[in-house]
Amino acid sequence: MAYLKIFKMMHAIDLLARPQGASLKEIAEDLNVSIRNVYRIIQDVEYIWRTRAEEVESDGREKRWKVNHKDLLKCGRLLPEFSLKPSELFSLQLLYSTGAAFRGTELSASIDSAFDKLGINPKGETDWERIRALFARPTSLCKDYSGKEHILEALTDAMLGRCTCLVVYDSFTSRETKTFKIDPLCFVNKDGGLYCFVRSTRHGGIILLAVERITELKSLREEFDYPEDFDPEAALAGSFGLVTCDPLTIRVRISADQARYVLERRLGGKSEVETHPDGSITLNLQTSGRFEVKRWLLGLGSAAVLLEPEDLRQELAAELNSMLASYPGSTD
Repeated sequence: MAYLKIFKMMHAIDLLARPQGASLKEIAEDLNVSIRNVYRIIQDVEYIWRTRAEEVESDGREKRWKVNHKDLLKCGRLLPEFSLKPSELFSLQLLYSTGAAFRGTELSASIDSAFDKLGINPKGETDWERIRALFARPTSLCKDYSGKEHILEALTDAMLGRCTCLVVYDSFTSRETKTFKIDPLCFVNKDGGLYCFVRSTRHGGIILLAVERITELKSLREEFDYPEDFDPEAALAGSFGLVTCDPLTIRVRISADQARYVLERRLGGKSEVETHPDGSITLNLQTSGRFEVKRWLLGLGSAAVLLEPEDLRQELAAELNSMLASYPGSTD
């Protein structure tokens, strides 16, 4: 999962791989960035794609920069011309439809442009527009990242360069603004929200930050080593949502009318299912994220009856009693 910065790097490669190469001014105008940022983008291109942008003269005018197109193709750092099958276009559009949270941002425009280019078939035949019409992009309950493009770009830069950063963060739990150092590791896209795994000595390990709550981010130009024992996908596989700590084991009875709905979903963690003659099920689940599990159970309403653990049963009962008290006369 690196967004706007990578699109700019790929566009820069297109310009630099042309037979005539490109001047710094041309790249700056095409990418709508400053000359100073062009130097940084070229450095990133050289670092990530392990290539070299050489200076070449052009008719005695300003110097131009160029990378060897054949070398990039040979090393797999540029894609040759290709055509996509309808099934491949369908898969790409399915992924595209999950990016509704970025609609209305500069990032969304870059995503649209990239997918439009992928949809062009060199032979002049395309099913792209028809396949696009098969998907809608609902934005309800998605987080709003308008004005956060600079944070996304700075995070991407820091991840690619493995640079320690100073972050200013609005904490949801403490309702305080905190400033601390982080080593940004990778992004996580979850339910219309973008999060970032970071290593923080202040918090004693690896934590998740919500991108929209980052108000400031400054690279300290201190390089860090990526933790070899950290696998984000493995960490998330054992959690109910995004909380990778706070382990718990639950045993819950699901009514027959909701059992199929529950079984159709992948639940994070290890699970065992007991099926009953009336169609209901008992789910035994080892996972993590107590609050997320609690919210899921409350969302199922009377269709879910938690059997174990007892302390979580008491929490649910207290929550339900509190809800009932908010509706005077509802028990009459």
